[in-house]
Amino acid sequence: LILPFVQELDGLGIDTDAVLTSSGLVRETVRDPNVFVPSIVIHRFLEDAARTAGQPYFGVMVGERLDLAGWPPFVDAVSRATTLGEFLIRFIRSAKDEATSARHSLEVGAVHTLFRERRTSEQGIAPAQNDAFTAAFTLGVLRRGAGSRWNPEQVQLTVCDPDALPDGYLGIGIIRGDRMGMVVRFPTEWLF
Repeated sequence: LILPFVQELDGLGIDTDAVLTSSGLVRETVRDPNVFVPSIVIHRFLEDAARTAGQPYFGVMVGERLDLAGWPPFVDAVSRATTLGEFLIRFIRSAKDEATSARHSLEVGAVHTLFRERRTSEQGIAPAQNDAFTAAFTLGVLRRGAGSRWNPEQVQLTVCDPDALPDGYLGIGIIRGDRMGMVVRFPTEWLF
């Protein structure tokens, strides 16, 4: 989760190492897949990164630019899925191996489906940039998967802090939720 933010800070010419250090991290740590970084440290880093970059929508910016084919939780889904439903299921299965602080699920109903990221513990701070990041890449996946059926008025997003997304973002409905994770509701027919 940290690496795309580090790359974006680097691209902006910001002293990324100073931001990492202020969160008790070093560049080598975030590149090592065998090192465990507690979720509170990650969330503080993401919030500090947004503040340092002067970008209140930093999580959205990073999420929209994320190379899904190169980010470990998406590699299998990008290479093998043929429908939106299969893509989301493959992502959910892969994500469980990449992170321990959140679980993803798909709740399929006759009319609407809910895609959830649910954190495994209560957060000491509002993980607004994390929710915004997850929302941005999830909505990008939904838009591509829905194709010509995409209708933003049929999408409802719940995040801990709607202010971490631009007003009127993508024309979808955005509501405030708790700190336990984001939820996107969309038409079930898009899964096919």
